[in-house]
Amino acid sequence: MRSKKCKCYEVCLKIAISNAFKWFIISCIAVNTITLATETYPPNKQQEIAVEYANLLFYIIFFVEMILKLFGFGFYSYFRDSLNIFDFVIIVLSTFDLVLFIYQQVNSNANSSLDEILGVIQILRIFRLLKVFRAGKEGLAKPAN
Repeated sequence: MRSKKCKCYEVCLKIAISNAFKWFIISCIAVNTITLATETYPPNKQQEIAVEYANLLFYIIFFVEMILKLFGFGFYSYFRDSLNIFDFVIIVLSTFDLVLFIYQQVNSNANSSLDEILGVIQILRIFRLLKVFRAGKEGLAKPAN
């Protein structure tokens, strides 16, 4: 059981189950998917930079979502939901993606196979759209774990 001395768990839970927060996250997932779909070949350097900044912003938003839910629901309850597990895996992979991207920027001799790894991780993030379909299926009245 959670300590009653710390109200931060309660605040995190209120935010995590609110419809406004749920709609915000669903909107971010949709915009993130559109952003990932705008990548072109051959790459436009300005567009590439804009997509990278957008990816960083969405990573931070989804990371904060994960932290709020972990604190709000608690470790056990958070991991009982399969979409939360999926989100957790995506965040871990996105963290790996971010570290590889930074390494690639710092080390100009980085292997081109890193680009392939980064691409696979970005494709996996598109599957977050499942959350949008789940919200439509369950309705917004029921809070998602």
